[in-house]
Amino acid sequence: AVFLKRPLYMKKIKDFFSHSLTKKPTIRVIGLTGLAGSGKTTLARTYAKTLRNTSVVWEINAETHDALVGSFKSLAYALAQTKKDKNELLHIQRIQNTEEMESRIVDFVASRLKRSSNWLLIYDNVESFSNLEHFFPHDVEQYGAGKVIITTRNQTGMFSNYLNADSVLDIDALSMSEILTLFTKMTYNTEVYVFSREKEKRLVEFLSHIPPYPLDVAAASYYIKNSDITCEMYLERMQENSKAFEAAQTAFLKDSGTDAKTRYNIITLSVKRLLAKDAEFKDLLLLLSFIAPDDIPKVLFESYKDPALVDRFIVSLKKYALITGRILARNG
Repeated sequence: AVFLKRPLYMKKIKDFFSHSLTKKPTIRVIGLTGLAGSGKTTLARTYAKTLRNTSVVWEINAETHDALVGSFKSLAYALAQTKKDKNELLHIQRIQNTEEMESRIVDFVASRLKRSSNWLLIYDNVESFSNLEHFFPHDVEQYGAGKVIITTRNQTGMFSNYLNADSVLDIDALSMSEILTLFTKMTYNTEVYVFSREKEKRLVEFLSHIPPYPLDVAAASYYIKNSDITCEMYLERMQENSKAFEAAQTAFLKDSGTDAKTRYNIITLSVKRLLAKDAEFKDLLLLLSFIAPDDIPKVLFESYKDPALVDRFIVSLKKYALITGRILARNG
């Protein structure tokens, strides 16, 4: 019911797909990268809704291998239009060898997409690009012409097989104007201009304490509306960050039909996965927590731990979008 228009990003996505590099049929791929809750999936879905004369539009949960397989099975059933197709799928499902069954499902989807006209696949929340290997439309001869949107937090650049630098769109934080517009629409069902200058000033002050991303603005709005509390009371609860507060945040998001993961839950899960990769990351994370969030000196970490370990640590942080921006030279 409430939608924040982000015309600059929408124009870039449309321009990318409309400016074909060749007259031959091709598969065009764009990547949307950014922090969790930055609006990547919403932008992909919004673009999909603008399409005309596109026979197939499908969103694939690409977070894990199992999720990919499940999404491809659902897509296969949706593409099975005839009795012959459905019988073929039934036969594929009975294959005991898991790898062969998955390969046949992918082949089935590819052959049906090739019969379609200018399809769009959205690979949502790609965590590891190695998971995509057997589920990605590499070959126009196999899949036919179409479009692909990849959404991912992974900013390590390890996706050269799928994207080049010109086909990656970084989704940045919202401006204060965008935050104010979104929060006002969601919370008060109105526009900012109806408020007095003083009321607007108080809202800006409150929102300056909220992470500048759609997920966090939505979480604050749903909590304030459902709990019937003031913005100041919400800030107090947020600073206390109790388990009860997190549980309430999650419940309000879930009831609203939004992604049920709060910012705290997302970061906690990312840190757990990070530590599962290498126990030595724990000391580096502890050190990181004592440093200001901007202009982090890499040399400080290299003086504390082996530089090769620091390199892996930074790559892992970027994979989960726990840091953003450019890694500078040794003295940066």
